[in-house]
Amino acid sequence: MVEKDLRPTRYLLTIRYVSEFITEFFEQNPISQIGIIGMRDGLAIRVSDMSGNPNDHIGNLQNLRKEDPKGQPSLQNALEMGRGALFHAPSHGTREILILFGSLLTLDPGDIFSTIGLLVSSHINCTVIGLSAQVAICQTLVTRTNPGVPWQKRYSVALDEVHYRELIMRAVTPPATP
Repeated sequence: MVEKDLRPTRYLLTIRYVSEFITEFFEQNPISQIGIIGMRDGLAIRVSDMSGNPNDHIGNLQNLRKEDPKGQPSLQNALEMGRGALFHAPSHGTREILILFGSLLTLDPGDIFSTIGLLVSSHINCTVIGLSAQVAICQTLVTRTNPGVPWQKRYSVALDEVHYRELIMRAVTPPATP
């Protein structure tokens, strides 16, 4: 995430765009809730708890500017933490995980395919925005958690700063509930 292919760095641009996303999301979805989870050194880090207060989320994101990204991500740990946070979400709404993935690999402690199976049985939809290149496990994740939706609609790789912002803002509108 410290690469400078997106200016100033992938990490700082992600913090800025996610802050903008949160503001826009709560303007369009005022009774929704968001939680933010980061990945660092093979661990999932809770940046902010599930909440409907955009100021809390943006404040916690701004605190991340002081830290440098390090280590490899664990997609499995982040998905497990996200699933746990969405466990009590009402079934009449949508349960979604939006992943901004800046790595070419994931260091997982166990079988990520069983975690994906748990997400499917919990009716949690996943969307992935890649910052490096397409990663096979991300494609598998969106294919299995979004049945009937072509994976290309739920997994994209950002080409530049403008495209990255468009991909993030596309997630502001929630999918239709069944």
